[in-house]
Amino acid sequence: MSAKGFAAVLLVLAVVAGGCQRPTQPVSFYSSALQVDALKTCLAVGKNGDVRFKEDIPSVYWAERIKALRPLNVYSHRSNIVVVQKLTGAREEGLYINLPISSYVPEAHVDGFEFVPDAASAKAYGYTDGHDVWHYTRNSAP
Repeated sequence: MSAKGFAAVLLVLAVVAGGCQRPTQPVSFYSSALQVDALKTCLAVGKNGDVRFKEDIPSVYWAERIKALRPLNVYSHRSNIVVVQKLTGAREEGLYINLPISSYVPEAHVDGFEFVPDAASAKAYGYTDGHDVWHYTRNSAP
């Protein structure tokens, strides 16, 4: 094998080996820091991390990025987190944070929620750097 051929083989091996290295940062299923803090908020409520509760989440459990949103209320909906930022009569508005631990993907018209834009058709839309946080409105059930 010539020197040029040997150099070409070494170059190919270097490129292939470089592409197989482990990432320096651990892989994350979370698309935004806000989503991570939403999970921290859930986990702070119960020792076992069960987020299927129906009650409001007391402010003592809110993680820093959740507190920074200045919510009026925070609660769990189908193992996701709802951050209420505005109440007008029976209508609430805020952010709906979908968590990877939840099997529920938010849908418009379910439990009174509407998403802006529609969560089902706007996978790339997000409040921060992710696609699992949506602006929502919700009318209270009669």
